[in-house]
Amino acid sequence: MTSFNGIKSFGTYISRPLDIDNNKYADFAVGAFQSDTTFLLRTSPVITMTSRLKFNPPIIPLTSTGLQCAISSNGNPCVTVSVCFSYTGTDVPVSTRVNYTLNADTTITGQSKTRRVDLYKATTNHAGVYSSNLISVSITGETCDYVYARVMSTSRDFFSQIAISMDFQAQFQLAETSSGGVVKPVQDANTPTSISDGTTFMTGCNGVCDPDLQVDITKDVMSIIYGQTIDYSFTVRFINKGEPAFGVRLIGDISSDNALFLDATPLLTDGSVQLTCANAMDSNNRSVVHCDVNSVLYQKQFGAVRLRYNVTSAALSKNITYSDLLPYVKLTAIASAVGNEVSPGDNTDTETQDVTFAADMAISGVSTPEQSRVSETKDKFRTFTHSYDIFNTGPSPLFASKVLFAIPAITDTADVLIQTKAYKIISKDQKSNCTIILVPGLHVGLKMQILTQAQTNNAVDVQKIADCKSLDDPKCVVVECLIQTLKPNENTLIDVQFNVTEASLNIDSINEFQFYTTAVINPVKSEFPDSLKANKTAKTVSFIYPASLVTPDQEINLWIIVGSVIAGVVLFIVLGIILWKCGFFKREKKDKIDKWKRQSNFYEQRKTQRLSRLSKPKDDEVALSI
Repeated sequence: MTSFNGIKSFGTYISRPLDIDNNKYADFAVGAFQSDTTFLLRTSPVITMTSRLKFNPPIIPLTSTGLQCAISSNGNPCVTVSVCFSYTGTDVPVSTRVNYTLNADTTITGQSKTRRVDLYKATTNHAGVYSSNLISVSITGETCDYVYARVMSTSRDFFSQIAISMDFQAQFQLAETSSGGVVKPVQDANTPTSISDGTTFMTGCNGVCDPDLQVDITKDVMSIIYGQTIDYSFTVRFINKGEPAFGVRLIGDISSDNALFLDATPLLTDGSVQLTCANAMDSNNRSVVHCDVNSVLYQKQFGAVRLRYNVTSAALSKNITYSDLLPYVKLTAIASAVGNEVSPGDNTDTETQDVTFAADMAISGVSTPEQSRVSETKDKFRTFTHSYDIFNTGPSPLFASKVLFAIPAITDTADVLIQTKAYKIISKDQKSNCTIILVPGLHVGLKMQILTQAQTNNAVDVQKIADCKSLDDPKCVVVECLIQTLKPNENTLIDVQFNVTEASLNIDSINEFQFYTTAVINPVKSEFPDSLKANKTAKTVSFIYPASLVTPDQEINLWIIVGSVIAGVVLFIVLGIILWKCGFFKREKKDKIDKWKRQSNFYEQRKTQRLSRLSKPKDDEVALSI
C-alpha cells in the first residue's frame, strides 16, 4: 500500500461492528500494522437522488411579454428553467445538500454552432453554463432552483434554427462535506446524476411549418447607357402566402457578373417587414446580397427592398475587353425559409436590363486644295482630297458603324467628272475597311436619260454645282467604309481623293464650279444594341474657277430707250408752257426797282453803314488784346 502519513500497512481488523454515530448503520475500526494507528470506518446512508427539468412556459413563445423571465430592454423569447431534486432512502437524514451544473442549448452546441440563449441567475449572465451553489434538499418533498434562459438575438440565424428544440443538460453531485455532525449520505450508484430535457418554440404550426414564398423583381424605368449611367436599381418583393415562415432569407445575385453591389434599402414605408442586408460570398466565392428577415414572416406579410448596383463603364467592363462585354445586366433573386416550401417554383425570379451603347458622333470635312483654277489648255486632271474627321464624343464606344461617301461622277448635263479608278478612299489610321457599293451606270441609256432631264439654255450661268442629292443618286459613286470599335473621345480619319477632268467641267461658260462630296454615318446591326444619337451628315466642297472670268453678254431693249427720250421731251415742253403762263419770262418789275435805288441814293447809304461797322472794335478782338 502506498505510504500515507507514515502508514506502512492497512487491513488488520481489531473490532466488531458497532453503531458509533447512532445513525443505525454499523461502524468498525481497522488497525494499521506497525503504524500504531487505528482507522474508524463509518457507514454512510445510501440515498436515491433524482432530478428533473421543468420549463415555464412549457413551449417558448416568440415574444417574452408577460413572462417571468422577460426583461424590459427587449421582447426576445425566454423561458424559466427549473432544476428540481428529491431523494429517498432508508434511515436517511431529513435533508441533504446538492449542487448542479446546467448547460444550455446542448443540441446546437453539439453541432459546433453558436448557442441561442444565455443563462441568467437574477441579473447575472452566466453565458451557456451555470454552476449553482449548494442547495438544501428536504426528504419531505421536491426542491427546485431556477435560472432564466434568454434568446440573445432574433436574427435570421435564430429563426432558421427555430425547428431545433431548445435542450438543456443538468449534472448534480451531493455535497462533499456533512453539516452538523451528520454523516454525509451517498448517492445510489445505480441512479444517474445527470439529466437532459428540452422544449420547443411556439411556431403556430403542427411541427414543421409549410410556408409559400413568392418573389417578384421590378426594374427601374431608366435605361443603362454604357459610359453614362452610374448606378441602377432593382426592386425585389417577396410575400408569404402559406404558414408562418421562419429564417427567411432573400439572396440577390447579379448572375451576369458585371455589376457591383452598392447598397440595399428596405422599403419600410410600403409596409415591408424589417430586413438586414449585407454583401456576402456564396459557395462558389461569388459576391451576392443576403437580406434576412429578423422576425417571423406570417401569412400575407411581405418584404420589399431596393438593391442598387454600380453600372459604370469600369464596373461593366472590369477585367474584360470590349469584345467580351455583355449587353445586359441580369439579377436573380431567391427566397428561402425553414420548413416545407409549398411551391418552390415561384421562390425565384429573374429580371434583365439591357445595356445600351449610345454614341454621339461628330463628322467634319475639309478640302485640299480648297479652290483651284483650270489650266489654259483645259486637258488636265485636278486632284482634290476631302479629309473627313469622324469623332466619337461618347458616352459609349461605337462597336460597329459605317460611313457612306457619295461622290458626283456625272454632271446634270451628262459630263463625266470622274473616270473609273479615278478616286481613292484612304483610312489614315487603318480603323476602317472601305468598299464600293454603288457605281453610276455610265452607259448611253443613262446618259440620254440625264440629257433629257437637263435644261437646254444658252445663257451663261454664274456657277455650277456637282452634288449628290441622296445616297441613291444615279449620278454618284457611293463608297461604304466599315469602322471598327471607336472608343469615346477617339477619332478616325478618312480621305476621299479624286481626280476631276478639266474638260468635263465645261467651265468656259461659268465663273465657278462647286464640287461636293457627302459623308453619312449610319449604325450597323451587331450583337450590341448600339444607338447612334443621330445620323450625322457632312459635306465638303471644292471650288474650281476658269482661267479667266467670263462676262456674260446681256440683251438691251431699244424701245425702252426710245420711250424714255420721248417722255423727257414732252415733259420739258409742258414745264416751259407752265412757266410762261406764270410770267416767269417777263422782267419789267426788276427794271423799275433798280431805277428807284439809283434815284434815292440807296447804294451810298449802304456803303456808309458798312464803313461805320468796320470802324468799331469787336468784343472778341478786345478780349484777345488783353
